[in-house]
Amino acid sequence: MQLYYAFICKNDVILIMEYIPGGELYEYVKNKEGISEMEARKIFKQLVYTVEYCHNKYVIHRDLKPSNILIYDQSTLDIKLIDFGISGSNYGKDKSTAGSLAYMPPEVLTNDNTAADPAIDVWALGVILYFMIYAYLPFRGGTEKEVRRAILGSNISFEGKKRITVECKKLIKSLLIKDPKQRIKVTEILQSEWFALPDEKIKEVEIVKKATVEDTKIPLQKIPVVDPKLGVNGLHRKSGGEGLIKSKRSKTFGTPNKIAKRSLLPNKFLVNKTVIKSKKKI
Repeated sequence: MQLYYAFICKNDVILIMEYIPGGELYEYVKNKEGISEMEARKIFKQLVYTVEYCHNKYVIHRDLKPSNILIYDQSTLDIKLIDFGISGSNYGKDKSTAGSLAYMPPEVLTNDNTAADPAIDVWALGVILYFMIYAYLPFRGGTEKEVRRAILGSNISFEGKKRITVECKKLIKSLLIKDPKQRIKVTEILQSEWFALPDEKIKEVEIVKKATVEDTKIPLQKIPVVDPKLGVNGLHRKSGGEGLIKSKRSKTFGTPNKIAKRSLLPNKFLVNKTVIKSKKKI
């Protein structure tokens, strides 16, 4: 996402940035109640390439989620990854517990490994891929405590109205392995069977799905909803879902606490308002 111009108005720094007309991936998926596996693969492939590029530059995003993925053109599904506000350097092993709860891996929640490790982004990629297809999260709950419990203990379930290929399920499972050492690497994702699968095979599964009556029966009681206005399952747009959980530490460069001390940006120009708060409004 390009920065075209920046200027200072009294105590505020104003950034003129590129306009992305397609909106957030979150809204796109929510409005469609889940996208097709073909669409998901096209978007996910771009996202994996982008994350791999960042990792090659020793940058770990740490906050991958659908609201940080913008669709440049909905007709072509070209995307852009934004909001590197809490990203860290893998070279220096920056440590932080900041992130969005629903997309945070077990090792960060348990404080076993809070360093800027590529495995953090890999886990988030798995959650995003699941969300794109099903329009709800793989680990759900009505409260933050329930979401944490689900991430740390629950197994992935593919029950629901969507029928997807075995290869896609296999990839999602490899992305969401709780042990980060056993989790698939970013460089291995594009070599998975799912990306080698011909389009016709995916379309065949989607056709069977439409013709199967049982696939339309989804146990809605298993999908807790806190408030429909808050988003999918009530977890998005809250601190337990799309909202950012601020780090309790400020020892390393680039943590939210340090950024807050270094910058006074106006709220309306910030992608993530919980990272930096301005005292003035424009």
